[in-house]
Amino acid sequence: DVPSDAWVDWDAASQTFVAAGDGVTAKSKVVMTYPADLYDTVKWHDGSNLSAADFVMKMIMNFDQAKAESAIYDEDVAPNLEAFLATFKGVKIVSTQPLVIEYYTDNFFADAELIAGLADAFIWPYYGYGEAGWHAIAMGNAAEAAGLTAYGTGKADRNAVEWTNFIGGPSLDALNAQLDALIASPTIPYEATMGQYTNADEAAARYANLKAFYESHGHFWSGTGPYVLDSVDLNAKTAVVVNNPDFPDLSDRWAAFGVPPLAEASLDGPGQVTVGEAADFTATVTDVNGDPYPAASVKEVKFLVYNDQNETVYVGQGAPGAADGEYTLTIPADAQIAAGAGKIEVAVVLVPAAIPAFASLEFVATP
Repeated sequence: DVPSDAWVDWDAASQTFVAAGDGVTAKSKVVMTYPADLYDTVKWHDGSNLSAADFVMKMIMNFDQAKAESAIYDEDVAPNLEAFLATFKGVKIVSTQPLVIEYYTDNFFADAELIAGLADAFIWPYYGYGEAGWHAIAMGNAAEAAGLTAYGTGKADRNAVEWTNFIGGPSLDALNAQLDALIASPTIPYEATMGQYTNADEAAARYANLKAFYESHGHFWSGTGPYVLDSVDLNAKTAVVVNNPDFPDLSDRWAAFGVPPLAEASLDGPGQVTVGEAADFTATVTDVNGDPYPAASVKEVKFLVYNDQNETVYVGQGAPGAADGEYTLTIPADAQIAAGAGKIEVAVVLVPAAIPAFASLEFVATP
């Protein structure tokens, strides 16, 4: 069920979200839980700290351009929103500290990551052209509302105005003029909604930060990534990027994904077991480098016992040993094992990889 207070649409006239109401259901639910220190560790390149308002602005912009009542209405965007609303069932900010957002949709994929990707695309302040803080979008919106620029090429052509460009070209003058106006009067965009997540003091600080960034770099391309666009020359088609000292992740943050998290398994145990008596085997699980596979990354260790007709006579679960990578497989005394050849096979199901590790060992069962 979708919460009745979840946001399902946008009223551009009142600049408020429309609540879902009762009785709305969805096929998929995504819960995005962000780090508790998100607002402290993630900064825009202009020095402004990331905030919940950046996420709210992105959610507003998913709708506003497609609404005829909007000051930045673009008829080319409206069909996209109509198609999106066919499956979108709502979004709800559960908490701002830490930031927790629920996303509801009728879209469904076998890979859960694809559903999570839909939520991320709707929520994170990443637009079709890149990341932007709410204050940069406010500047761009002001220029478009004034009839000086347009985000879309179609609208720009129809109205004979500049296509919005945060990096270079004639639109920079229009954007800069609107930023000066916002600095003179620190307006909160979409205040009926955004006013719940920011205030005039933050608005003033953000506009000042963006102005300083522009004066230093000559453009408004302020993101959160590891590199800052230091300068750009559109005529020479060159750009200079520099390291972002405020980027929170070290270069080895994702190093673990450089090596496939696959596992190898081996079995050791008695070559002969006695019918009616318990028997223990040991499964050893290692990574591709031969190191013990962490127990926390092993979802399940299951084993099967076969008779000489290759029929399954027992299925069991491995018990973790004293150290990582060690599991005890116990065939109980009451297992339906008959005298003759037998085999035990283990399957190790991993958390980070979809490919299990297998191993088998033959034995002889005696009366």
